[in-house]
Amino acid sequence: MLKFHSAKTRMVNTARGVAECLEAALGPDNAGNCDLVVIHAALGHDFKEMLAETRRLAPKARVVAASGCGVVGRDGVSESMKDIAIMAIQGKDFVLAHEDGIYGANSYEKSVEMAKRMKAQNPDVRFIYFLASGIDIANDRCIAGFESVFGPKVTIFGATSSDNMRGIVSYQGVDGDVYLRHRLHRPDARGRHAGDPRLRRGG
Repeated sequence: MLKFHSAKTRMVNTARGVAECLEAALGPDNAGNCDLVVIHAALGHDFKEMLAETRRLAPKARVVAASGCGVVGRDGVSESMKDIAIMAIQGKDFVLAHEDGIYGANSYEKSVEMAKRMKAQNPDVRFIYFLASGIDIANDRCIAGFESVFGPKVTIFGATSSDNMRGIVSYQGVDGDVYLRHRLHRPDARGRHAGDPRLRRGG
């Protein structure tokens, strides 16, 4: 069984914002006691620092993160550039898969690959929280790919990461790695990125 705890804050200091959210969600004496942390944050934060601090405070937890134009909490919507929201999850009944090279043209194939990796970890997946980049993605093809592996009855929900609706850049993170998607960096027929600096930043 999974237990869900959430919190959000508006904080200039990224590391302090992460700490405040974990303390508010889990309690000051229990802030590191979780197995998965899902973070949504505005572009005013350093995503590498955010992941690093989360892993320091919750060393046994898997961490995923995405940028957005705001966050939603118990008290409503907030769209400050310094917003952070987290969902801290306790329990082991989840699987995690990610794909760095997913674009509109290969959305179906890459989603099938992710679904197969998830099914290998747990063949009884019933819910999929899918968080894709909002730049160059075919969400309908992603859904079709997941359903081809898990069947049409699997519940799929989620969103796309964004940059305050500008459509220029978005950030996602998995554990210690930050993935940057830019609208100018699109693959050629061989999957290469012309003029692309290394888009993945290791943690």
